[in-house]
Amino acid sequence: EVRVDGKLDEAVWGDVKGYDNMIVTEPVTLEQASLRTVSRFIATSRGLYVGATMEQPSDKLISRLSARDQYLNRDAYGVVIDTSGEGLYGYWFTVNLGGSVQDGKVAPERSFSTEWDGPWISDTAVTEEGWSVEMFLPWSMMTMASSPGKNRKLGFWLNRKVAFLDERWSWPALPFASPRFMSALATMRTPGVEPKQQIAVFPYASHTSDQMRFENEGRAGIDVSWRPTSNLQ
Repeated sequence: EVRVDGKLDEAVWGDVKGYDNMIVTEPVTLEQASLRTVSRFIATSRGLYVGATMEQPSDKLISRLSARDQYLNRDAYGVVIDTSGEGLYGYWFTVNLGGSVQDGKVAPERSFSTEWDGPWISDTAVTEEGWSVEMFLPWSMMTMASSPGKNRKLGFWLNRKVAFLDERWSWPALPFASPRFMSALATMRTPGVEPKQQIAVFPYASHTSDQMRFENEGRAGIDVSWRPTSNLQ
């Protein structure tokens, strides 16, 4: 069990390998990052846990809260997941220091959109060495092709925004000026992950008052989203 509170203090995080492979891609120097960023992954049948510990002086941390999907210059950590495993479609998730989030979909090669908002959870924490982040990304919110009995291949890209340096670091090193992105992601294998039938119900209610015409209008209803298979919604 991992409690998503931004602190990688559960024993399981120490049992999985950490990766510190960040390269400076904004500006495009392709130099080794000057501070450590150790990323870890835990794949379960329910979803993917992503955790990272980031080295940074405490007086250089920049945290700015905002509405969802709003871009500001602040410390942030993000991941792109290609659930097709073939560079066909994917999702991106970013957590900013302080807890504000951004997310959306991505299509080849580098077409990012923010219209999609997924039901994932995350948090950040300030540490003695800098800051840390935890995410839980449920498989049920993502489109993925069926691959029974196999280790599913997923593409991924990690990035970190270091605001006080005004730099972005990433792994693999894929600058925004690069012609390739989705087709050049790193890959991981996640055994035992299969898409399941999904159903979501969204009730809504609204009330409109026109005080010039002395008219009031109320509306209520339910939207139902049903995905019987991974190829039909």
